Amino acid sequence: MVDLVQQLHRDHSDIARLLKLLTDELDVARVEEEPDYSRMLLVMKYMTHYPDVVHHPKEDVLFERLIDRAPSIRIALQTLTAEHRMLAEKGLEFFDILHAAAHEYVVERVSLETRGHDYISTLYRHMRFEETEVFPVARERLSRRDWRTIDSRVESLRDPLFGKQVEDQYRSLYELIFKQ
Repeated sequence: MVDLVQQLHRDHSDIARLLKLLTDELDVARVEEEPDYSRMLLVMKYMTHYPDVVHHPKEDVLFERLIDRAPSIRIALQTLTAEHRMLAEKGLEFFDILHAAAHEYVVERVSLETRGHDYISTLYRHMRFEETEVFPVARERLSRRDWRTIDSRVESLRDPLFGKQVEDQYRSLYELIFKQ
């Protein structure tokens, strides 16, 4: 039951690591150096595939059930669900501009930095709100039956970067993260 919240929390910690890597690369770009676009693209490929396709839908199922048990946070839960869609859009936009820059198309550095920092800060704020305002209420208000219902609706897909087995496409990113 609380295992889902623990998994979501672990996902947030892992996502924060990746956001730190993106921030570091954007800092390189700010001082007029070339950031590692291939690294940034790999991070954003992961972000647009695991968090947007697996992690956020799990939270959406949790939020749907929690709305009935904690009506006082209904609007916040609806806002978070809408933010999941918005974050997916921002992630794809950032991925696209990175892809263009990596393939030597003309990209304004300011535009790249603005989109990157906007995506990063929005996602950090979003996760912080879930951690401090939503997950504690879920632990408090949801019954064992609620958790079983949620578990039955949540698809269990493995994490290709932080899971038990790292996919080859993410191996270099995994090694970078865990050598630091």
